[in-house]
Amino acid sequence: MPQPRYRRVISALAILAALFCEHGIWVSAAPPVAGSRAAQQLEQAGFTKGICVVLGLPETGSAESVLALTAGNEGLFYFQSPDRETVAAVRRLAIESSLLGRRLFVEQGGWKSIHLAENLADVVLVAPELNAHV
Repeated sequence: MPQPRYRRVISALAILAALFCEHGIWVSAAPPVAGSRAAQQLEQAGFTKGICVVLGLPETGSAESVLALTAGNEGLFYFQSPDRETVAAVRRLAIESSLLGRRLFVEQGGWKSIHLAENLADVVLVAPELNAHV
């Protein structure tokens, strides 16, 4: 009998978390901090190249915080949020900085699944707002 969708999603997230923790590249949700806490977490994880998934705004209410992550590295960034206004704000800033479709990809989508293929991300940043959803 097939598992309900939410159980598969939870199982998949648990497996991803275990893999990321095992390899030392999991960056957990943290409360927003002045400055760029998410950028510090990327640096701490040793991220310079690869794919970074950003789920929600790293710093609440700051679309600029997503663009700030692209500084000082050669990584590709995938941002996902269910909030239409947040996605629009991040896209607008990415277009203005010529990053959209080059180094920053922005999608609207719920928290039940990451809209990327499995085993693709090198680092995952989880916004503090997701603590209630994970």
